[in-house]
Amino acid sequence: MKTLLRIITVFFLFGALVSCSSTNDFTTMCGYFDDLEKELQTKELSPDQKFTFINDKVINNLAEGSAARESWNAIVGYVKVEGRYALFKSAAEATIKSDWHCDSMRVLLKDI
Repeated sequence: MKTLLRIITVFFLFGALVSCSSTNDFTTMCGYFDDLEKELQTKELSPDQKFTFINDKVINNLAEGSAARESWNAIVGYVKVEGRYALFKSAAEATIKSDWHCDSMRVLLKDI
């Protein structure tokens, strides 16, 4: 429980400190899940392959200091599957100070 509270605190503090240039990275992350959704229409992927598909895009396209990248790294490593989307969404909204949602991520993140 303490670990989860620390992660949540880090998300919100990090979101408050991140520059405006990274706010579009959350939309970019949603696009990666949209791409994965399209990929799944033509082939079957295991949960590990889905993770690799998204993670490769994150590593290759988002800056190391990106709030979206940091949020992704934290949720996939430390948060149970059922809480990942809500926590990522909270980090996005804290960073961009606006409502944020991503239907493809909400659905697909449950199987990564």
